[in-house]
Amino acid sequence: MSNISNSSIVIESDISEKAKVFNHAEIKKSKILEGASIGDYAMIVESTINRYASINRRNYIFKSTLGEFTYTGLNTMIISTNIGKYCSLSWNISIGGGNHDYKNVTSYPHWRFNTMMKGIVNHNDNKFIKKRLMKIGTTEIGNDVWIGTGAIIFRGVKIGHGAIIGAGAVVTKDVEPYAIITGVPGREIKRRFSDEQIKRLLKIEWWYWPNSLIEEHSEIIFTNQVNDDVLSKMEAISKQLLIGTE
Repeated sequence: MSNISNSSIVIESDISEKAKVFNHAEIKKSKILEGASIGDYAMIVESTINRYASINRRNYIFKSTLGEFTYTGLNTMIISTNIGKYCSLSWNISIGGGNHDYKNVTSYPHWRFNTMMKGIVNHNDNKFIKKRLMKIGTTEIGNDVWIGTGAIIFRGVKIGHGAIIGAGAVVTKDVEPYAIITGVPGREIKRRFSDEQIKRLLKIEWWYWPNSLIEEHSEIIFTNQVNDDVLSKMEAISKQLLIGTE
């Protein structure tokens, strides 16, 4: 297909004719939807990349889902993570990595020992890894989340809608909606908006509006600061949207 580079490898995957796969990418047992793009040397395994999402060069995405219009930077790794819509991920980010158990006799992982002993080279199809992933769960990232350069987000963490993870932060616990997290370990330094404004934004849920409606009102969403007037306009739009679906 013309939308897939001849140098890329595609195995048991469903790729939209309106998606784009660039040079030397590997896509295995995954779904790439309309308008999505996969950068050079990216590897996508057992994952879903939703409409208009963009995976940058040299990303590794394993057992994860990326929402519409979410994009990643260079050299980012995402494992067992569900990411919402309109998320902005910078470069050199690690999400969903597991910990070593330092309380055992050795901190060396049992699955790695089994892999080496059995001569398993393809880690993507390694049953020992998959068993471990099922045990330790997934990471959940809401909509409209911004994650800065070099951030590390631990497995099993839940990050609320609208949160910001600062560059270099190490996130080890759940993050509230619209919180700003910085440091090692990551700590909340403040909220982006007042409690009342956050409550209203979470009720509006603009990220679930139809794309055509977001485009129509893009001036409100993308270029205006949050204030009572802006929120009232967005609430009116949401109200009309609900009326139209009744």
